[in-house]
Amino acid sequence: MNVTIRRARPDDVDFLLELNSHEDVDRYLAARRATTREELLEEIERSEREPKDFGRFVVEADGRRAGVMGFAVANRGSRIASL
Repeated sequence: MNVTIRRARPDDVDFLLELNSHEDVDRYLAARRATTREELLEEIERSEREPKDFGRFVVEADGRRAGVMGFAVANRGSRIASL
Protein backbone atom coordinates (compact mmCIF):
# COMPACT_ATOMS: atom_id res chain seq x y z
CA MET A 1 0.00 0.00 0.00
CA ASN A 2 1.24 3.46 -0.90
CA VAL A 3 0.20 6.21 1.55
CA THR A 4 0.68 9.89 0.79
CA ILE A 5 -0.21 13.09 2.65
CA ARG A 6 -0.83 16.26 0.68
CA ARG A 7 -2.23 19.70 1.38
CA ALA A 8 -5.99 19.83 0.76
CA ARG A 9 -7.19 21.49 -2.45
CA PRO A 10 -10.54 23.07 -3.36
CA ASP A 11 -11.52 19.92 -5.29
CA ASP A 12 -11.34 17.99 -1.98
CA VAL A 13 -14.18 19.96 -0.39
CA ASP A 14 -16.90 17.40 -1.19
CA PHE A 15 -14.81 14.62 0.36
CA LEU A 16 -14.16 16.75 3.46
CA LEU A 17 -17.85 17.66 3.75
CA GLU A 18 -18.95 14.03 3.42
CA LEU A 19 -16.36 12.80 5.91
CA ASN A 20 -17.12 15.53 8.48
CA SER A 21 -20.84 14.72 8.40
CA HIS A 22 -20.59 10.90 8.34
CA GLU A 23 -22.36 9.41 11.37
CA ASP A 24 -19.43 7.11 12.20
CA VAL A 25 -16.99 10.05 12.18
CA ASP A 26 -19.00 13.01 13.48
CA ARG A 27 -19.10 11.91 17.12
CA TYR A 28 -15.29 11.84 17.31
CA LEU A 29 -14.73 15.33 15.92
CA ALA A 30 -14.58 18.60 17.80
CA ALA A 31 -17.86 20.43 18.19
CA ARG A 32 -16.22 23.66 16.97
CA ARG A 33 -15.10 22.84 13.44
CA ALA A 34 -15.77 23.78 9.86
CA THR A 35 -19.03 22.11 8.81
CA THR A 36 -20.19 23.98 5.72
CA ARG A 37 -18.77 24.05 2.21
CA GLU A 38 -17.85 27.73 2.66
CA GLU A 39 -16.05 27.12 5.98
CA LEU A 40 -14.12 24.18 4.55
CA LEU A 41 -13.09 26.18 1.49
CA GLU A 42 -11.89 28.98 3.79
CA GLU A 43 -9.77 26.45 5.72
CA ILE A 44 -8.27 25.16 2.47
CA GLU A 45 -7.49 28.73 1.37
CA ARG A 46 -5.99 29.52 4.77
CA SER A 47 -3.84 26.39 4.56
CA GLU A 48 -2.42 27.66 1.28
CA ARG A 49 -2.08 31.26 2.53
CA GLU A 50 -0.52 30.44 5.95
CA PRO A 51 1.36 27.17 5.42
CA LYS A 52 3.51 27.55 8.55
CA ASP A 53 0.61 28.39 10.87
CA PHE A 54 -2.31 26.34 9.57
CA GLY A 55 -2.70 23.19 7.55
CA ARG A 56 -5.42 20.94 6.23
CA PHE A 57 -4.23 17.74 4.61
CA VAL A 58 -5.72 14.78 2.77
CA VAL A 59 -4.36 11.29 3.36
CA GLU A 60 -4.43 9.08 0.28
CA ALA A 61 -4.03 5.31 0.17
CA ASP A 62 -3.09 3.95 -3.25
CA GLY A 63 -4.19 7.24 -4.83
CA ARG A 64 -7.65 7.28 -3.18
CA ARG A 65 -8.71 9.74 -0.51
CA ALA A 66 -8.73 7.91 2.82
CA GLY A 67 -8.71 10.54 5.57
CA VAL A 68 -7.81 14.02 6.69
CA MET A 69 -5.57 15.69 9.23
CA GLY A 70 -4.64 19.19 10.19
CA PHE A 71 -2.86 21.56 12.51
CA ALA A 72 -3.17 25.11 13.79
CA VAL A 73 -0.41 26.95 15.62
CA ALA A 74 -1.74 27.97 19.03
CA ASN A 75 1.39 29.71 20.35
CA ARG A 76 4.26 30.47 18.01
CA GLY A 77 6.66 31.52 20.80
CA SER A 78 6.21 28.25 22.68
CA ARG A 79 5.93 26.25 19.46
CA ILE A 80 2.56 24.77 20.44
CA ALA A 81 0.10 23.56 17.82
CA SER A 82 -3.28 21.89 17.91
CA LEU A 83 -3.44 18.72 15.86
